[in-house]
Amino acid sequence: MSVMVDNACGFCGEPSSQKCSGCQLVYYCCREHQKKHWSKHKSHCRPMKLCQDNVLGRYYVASRSIKAGEVVLKEVPLVQGPSQVTGPVCLGCLKSISMHTSEECPKCGWPLCRDPQCRMSEHHVPECDWTMSKRGKKIKISNFTAPHPSYECITTLRCLYKKFHQPAVWEKLMQLEAHLDECKKSPRYESDQKNVIQFLLNFFKLDQDFSEAEIFKICGIIQVNAHEMPLTEPGYMAIFDRTSLVEHSCFPNLYKSFTNSGQVLLRAMKPIAAGDHLSICYTDPLWGTINRRHHLEESKYFTCQCDRCRDPTEFNTMYDGVKCPEHQCKGYVLPHLTPSSFEETWICHDCKKTADQDNVHKILVKIGEDLSTIEKQNPEACRKFLKTYDTGRFLHPNHYYLTDVRIALAQLYGQTTRGGIQDLSDEMLTHKIALCKQIVNLARTIVPAEGRIRGIIIFELHASVAELGRRRSSQGQIDSAQLRAFLLESKQYLDEAVWLLQYEPSNLPEGKILVQAQENLSSLNTVLQALHASIGDSPM
Repeated sequence: MSVMVDNACGFCGEPSSQKCSGCQLVYYCCREHQKKHWSKHKSHCRPMKLCQDNVLGRYYVASRSIKAGEVVLKEVPLVQGPSQVTGPVCLGCLKSISMHTSEECPKCGWPLCRDPQCRMSEHHVPECDWTMSKRGKKIKISNFTAPHPSYECITTLRCLYKKFHQPAVWEKLMQLEAHLDECKKSPRYESDQKNVIQFLLNFFKLDQDFSEAEIFKICGIIQVNAHEMPLTEPGYMAIFDRTSLVEHSCFPNLYKSFTNSGQVLLRAMKPIAAGDHLSICYTDPLWGTINRRHHLEESKYFTCQCDRCRDPTEFNTMYDGVKCPEHQCKGYVLPHLTPSSFEETWICHDCKKTADQDNVHKILVKIGEDLSTIEKQNPEACRKFLKTYDTGRFLHPNHYYLTDVRIALAQLYGQTTRGGIQDLSDEMLTHKIALCKQIVNLARTIVPAEGRIRGIIIFELHASVAELGRRRSSQGQIDSAQLRAFLLESKQYLDEAVWLLQYEPSNLPEGKILVQAQENLSSLNTVLQALHASIGDSPM
């Protein structure tokens, strides 16, 4: 099954380059055809409505019912630029460069990669223009180690440049949330003052065009709204218009991915009713509640009050569970958090007694230190960690520390042997299957909108189930009908993996897994057809 992006006109089918400005999903060859197609398209265009209240500010709700799998929003960034802490990167494509792989921009001196297109990149225009017109001479980058302080200001500069050269974009940027009061209390405040604000005012001589307050607001807008883009090495930052207004939830109904060209794509991962709030996750959904909330407080300046964070059990998964210290109790203590602060109380879900917070933290710190020192690329090290801590004596079996290691080990099985999954022992193969099923079942409960990790693990599960069936068949343990049952189960997983990963960009590992999954699906269908013919019936 191949996933294609169709640029055909929605009315006549001819190749087209212009998109509907509302949804960015349907192409048109001319304005006349767009008008003629509107009666059909309007019920599907932009299935989201902007709302506002005193608590959330601006946010989106579904303007109609949305089907699982439907693309809700696709948009290009208002601004993109290097991460604030980075080594030298090409300011055209934002990929890492070195002294030996770069060359100076002939106009401004900023180093670029040797792709001729990067010299002409529109993204490089702001710093190139202002280096010469404001500073008056080329810049010289001679140190290619990371981090490099000169790059801290680039994304801010690119935003400021919009004020004079793309005022419509500037207005959209200035309407985004900046949380200025909270930014002033942030550990980054002094660093931004010195390395961004004063650097721009003095080095680029922008003091005639911008005030400190104006530049500081842009710093806040970037901090609060920028998305980390994993499309290059290192990753970069991008700010989007409508995506910035989609609210956060640790249990979101939309899944965020990106295209090869740097667009953001938001997709419904479950049916959404008209009027439901639309949400994405601003943090790592596989972290525990305390870590998620701390990260959001530090980086986005709000305390999460989503359904998942308000439920200490995290939908009965006990994802944060630490063994109750009461001698006779077999339960687990969970963090009960106050709505507006970091205060936490660890209460046993079974006996209801309160555990000493310091003792719980000591346990988590000790296990966390062990986790941080294990070799994540070493299956034996991962197995040893699970053997030590996956006993119920310290952590609940679903705990996020254990889940982290299971995800690593489930993928490692078959990657460290020359013959891949076929070289795994029967014990390792069955362990891989058990790990995958445990991860998938947990993920479907707490992160159903997280398509990436679910798709990757389900792909691993498909391969493992097919291999188990192959082995049992070759050993004469099962007949053709039983082998077919294994392969049909494998195909079911493979169909789901393709569905989950179908919009992943081809230059990322999950995009490459998608291509492999599509090839495997074609091969598996061929094998199943032959099996159906030999058995004499078809259950499909």
